[in-house]
Amino acid sequence: MSQADIGTYETVLLAAGAVSFFWISGLMNSLISIHPTLDESRKNTLFFNSFILISLFNLIACGIIILNSYSIRSLLVDESGFRFFHYLLIYVLLNNPTSLVEHFYLVNHQYRHLIVYAFVTFFIHLGLIIIPAFLWQSIEYCVMGLVFFSAIKFIWFLILFQKNIPSKVDFSLLKSYLWISFPLIVSFLLSGSAEFVDGFIIKHYFDDDVFAVYRFGARELPFVLVAANAMSVASIPMLSDGKIESFKKLRDNSKRLMHIFFPVTVILLVTSQWFFPVIFNSDFKESHLVFNIYLLLIISRLVFPQSIATALHRTRIILLSAAIEITLNVVLSLILVKEMGIVGVAFATIIAYFIDKLFISLYLHFKMGIKPEMYIPMRWWGIYSTSLVTIYIILTYSERIF
Repeated sequence: MSQADIGTYETVLLAAGAVSFFWISGLMNSLISIHPTLDESRKNTLFFNSFILISLFNLIACGIIILNSYSIRSLLVDESGFRFFHYLLIYVLLNNPTSLVEHFYLVNHQYRHLIVYAFVTFFIHLGLIIIPAFLWQSIEYCVMGLVFFSAIKFIWFLILFQKNIPSKVDFSLLKSYLWISFPLIVSFLLSGSAEFVDGFIIKHYFDDDVFAVYRFGARELPFVLVAANAMSVASIPMLSDGKIESFKKLRDNSKRLMHIFFPVTVILLVTSQWFFPVIFNSDFKESHLVFNIYLLLIISRLVFPQSIATALHRTRIILLSAAIEITLNVVLSLILVKEMGIVGVAFATIIAYFIDKLFISLYLHFKMGIKPEMYIPMRWWGIYSTSLVTIYIILTYSERIF
């Protein structure tokens, strides 16, 4: 398939995520923080009421897609003129509720089920995208595979909920759940929208070929992102007591992740210029420049001041920090894209995300007396971060010279 075809596929994911990611993330994080506070009879009821809210937000998301159908349709056109608009709607409707599956396993400590679910869905997803790409060389079949994958997950979701979740509407629970979720939804909208804003900026300044090169490179290591997000969410109930011992546990868990993922990141940083053309093709060789920059996100990703702020219900500071992050990201992206091209947009993301974590850390330090060394393994973080940045600078300049 051509770079333009791949760019079209990535645009489908971009559009689906743009109308969904923030409220899904806000609702799921609130679910994790609320669940331990409920009595046993209401814990599973929480999931059904969460499904109600997801369904309502899903309808709103689809309404936004339909109201903006002309703009979205103009993006979802491949070289043959095939439009993917209806597939986008189906994907959004089916995929979003399935976020409840992994969170059901998580809060009920069914970690073996969670691991099996993650592996099975990963390989099904991979197969339904790669097989059509190789057999038919058709972007249409790849998008159909994405929709079929969401249908499989939705069936799994229905089976799980039919067996375990009582269908009981609790209006008081819905009200408190939405009240707690709202600040987080807005903060995720602001901070998380950077990825989508970056994508639309690239689409504005460059063609589909360049957009595909950017999107293939603009990826964190999936296992780092999953591990960091899982630990961040899972730590919230533990941190809610505000005790020093809980902060130390967070620090120790963070250090374990650093020992695992920083060395892996260094290896990928050193080898990316060779494996990118091999795994993909020579058209995406330049993607490794963006990928190397995104690898630097691990420096901020593996510290967790936001988990403490969420656990202690300091959602306003998270909201303010998110507003600063997205503003900084957009401004820097618009400036650096003109000076540096697509790598400038990537650098803007790195800088803005670091400022986000720094701002929350400073708030915890000066307003709540929670020093960074209480929950960050400062020595190891400093060693790993300095080493990673140094290696990045050396590799970047050596590529320019040779």
